Amino acid sequence: PEAKEIDLTRAQRIPTQAFDFSQLKELRSLSLAMADTSRAAVLRLPEGLEELDIRKNHRLAKDLRGQKNLKSLCLGEEKLGAEAVRLPAGIEELICVDAAGLAPVAAQLGDCPKLKKVSFIQCDMRAAGLTSLPKGIEELEISFPQNLGKEVADLSKYKSLKSVKFNGVDFSAAEVKLPAGCRAEVNGEMVERPKEEARKFSEIKMDKVVARKQGQQRA
Repeated sequence: PEAKEIDLTRAQRIPTQAFDFSQLKELRSLSLAMADTSRAAVLRLPEGLEELDIRKNHRLAKDLRGQKNLKSLCLGEEKLGAEAVRLPAGIEELICVDAAGLAPVAAQLGDCPKLKKVSFIQCDMRAAGLTSLPKGIEELEISFPQNLGKEVADLSKYKSLKSVKFNGVDFSAAEVKLPAGCRAEVNGEMVERPKEEARKFSEIKMDKVVARKQGQQRA
């Protein structure tokens, strides 16, 4: 049977022909994190791949827009810069670890409508501009960042957000603005904005009565 998962994390002396995975139709998860890919010029992936870890090797997969089934992507351990990966529209989870030059990646997040979970761990956030996260984002983690602006603390417009984690940041829990029903951990301190309670039917009915009387008085 064909392999569904291949883990080549930190693998050394990988032969050139080993970077063609396109014929492995059952392959769903592939890791080339920190692997020696010096002999490879391009990475060929199967259409059905769902999880990909290319930390320190993003040069092999600069354009992933053709990977329609890719749901989870892990990048990092290097500077991404202008030649950063082009993200597939259907991605659901993005993890960046110890990365710099994130601006080109961050600029694509708003174009990934299915993206639910985003993590930046020990990353240089300079010019990342995290003001256009996908509307449907549910989980966000930024841990031990460098050059993180306080503007990221205002997350109130992301109504689908359920969980936020900020570790090693320069702002406090009191400065974080959350949408209703979202929980956050800020430097170990928990904060939660309760869900907005539905107004009672009696209150709504009374408002209508008052509005009707005011209308009659004007007439």
